[in-house]
Amino acid sequence: RRQGKRQVPGQKKVIKTLLLLPSYDCAPGETNHLFDHICSLHRCKVCSSPCSRKIMNIQLVDLSGLTVTCNSPKAIDLCNTVLQAMYSCSNTEGFLPSLNQALQLDPDFILARCMTITLQLEEGTPSDPVVSSGLEIIKKSYNTVLEREKRHIDAVLAFSEKNIPKALDIWNDITVHYPQDKHALKWAFDAYLTIGEYEKMRDLMSRGVHYCPKELPIYPYVLSLYAFSLEETNQRDLAETVCRQGIAIQPKNPWGIHTMCHVIEEEREVETGVDFVTSCRSDWQASLLSHHISWHLMLFYLDLNQIDKLFQEFDNMLVPNLSPENVFALLDASSILWRLNVLGIDPGEQRWQLVLKPFSAKIGRPEHTFLETHLMMSLAYGKVSASATRLALAKKMIKSLEEYAQSAVSSDCNVANMLGVPLCNALLAYGEERYTDAVASIVPLKYDIIKLGGSWAQRQVYFITLIQAAIKAKDYLQAMAHIVELKAQKPHNKTLQRLQDQVLILMHEADKPAAKRTKIES
Repeated sequence: RRQGKRQVPGQKKVIKTLLLLPSYDCAPGETNHLFDHICSLHRCKVCSSPCSRKIMNIQLVDLSGLTVTCNSPKAIDLCNTVLQAMYSCSNTEGFLPSLNQALQLDPDFILARCMTITLQLEEGTPSDPVVSSGLEIIKKSYNTVLEREKRHIDAVLAFSEKNIPKALDIWNDITVHYPQDKHALKWAFDAYLTIGEYEKMRDLMSRGVHYCPKELPIYPYVLSLYAFSLEETNQRDLAETVCRQGIAIQPKNPWGIHTMCHVIEEEREVETGVDFVTSCRSDWQASLLSHHISWHLMLFYLDLNQIDKLFQEFDNMLVPNLSPENVFALLDASSILWRLNVLGIDPGEQRWQLVLKPFSAKIGRPEHTFLETHLMMSLAYGKVSASATRLALAKKMIKSLEEYAQSAVSSDCNVANMLGVPLCNALLAYGEERYTDAVASIVPLKYDIIKLGGSWAQRQVYFITLIQAAIKAKDYLQAMAHIVELKAQKPHNKTLQRLQDQVLILMHEADKPAAKRTKIES
């Protein structure tokens, strides 16, 4: 009857509830066509154009298949596209432009508003005008939105207060009571990675895979995130199996490729890693994870002692991404250069300056302890006491971190107090050639360093520093103890083997005078 334009009694009120499936279940354009047709039944009295705002009680759903407060299918499509790009790491132009467009189409689209604020908070603070105005909007909307959306608002408000554990509890609770919710799933995964709660991440993602329909475009990426959580909880055989499933479905799968890098680094011969990453370069090079996957390739080159190839990869893939806004690229760059530094390989002052110049903009503004320790690496390299400028900046950074650690502005402050300050002091001690002090600072922290967040591969930079500091302090038994422990986890690692060989030689040389004295005395 509708297609024939026949009038029926009460036609304007005939639609009490309209459930539109997401566009991925429809033929191209079908969703918008259907909605446009429904709108055409009720035209604006002012301009006679179709007016979706006049239709009441229409319920639309998002990528998760869950109802949202929104009157614009186009806005939902934009939000779905952003969410899919977040899982696939495929939008290098940024997510905010599409979300802003969605909000222009429907300013009351609360889920898009929550996504926008969370992304803005990752780069700014609640005091920023654009962030504070968004927070006010979601507060005022609280009593008019759906129950699930209220929980998303609660999570965003906790996140804006830098209370990551509270935000995580809410996001996790959403995934329990609304198990199809892919928004909460992604935010919770990212947050667990930030604070190092890997067992919770694994359990979260096991539910995520279970409740994710295989026909969804994001399914292979959800598999890959689950695989990563398995790898970080030392279930590497299962991690590889799940990861390969995700890559088989979608080869352009940056998180899957990234997870395989971790599995290979821990369990396989390093040559396998180089072959794998280089053979699928076209599948990850244009992604948001490109500089980090490149960092993994540099680790493989370092292990093979192919330093020229490492520098080439650094210059081609990391350098173009170094800016104050891209803190993750700065973190990767400082991490690889610091490893070279402690292993006695000079990357050149120019490369250090390419990192230090944008990174130094963060001095005095602590945001996350894991990041602060890498900022210290970019300051304490070489013989830091030979550079009055860098030494002064390093001391300024530690002072600001100490103040941050004693404050209550973030849930990260406790981590800064427990780990950040002593680790940064240890890194500075290494740069000042106070190797015994560096060892004394790091050893008590060994089993708590996981609380910094990041991955096993990223955190191992602290243990390499500890080993080298022990060697330079001539505490060979201390160095050997940590080498043996790491080799048990990474049996194919050639860098650790070279360090072990070095320590054995040094221990033998140190024993010669004692053996000679014993012979003389006897």
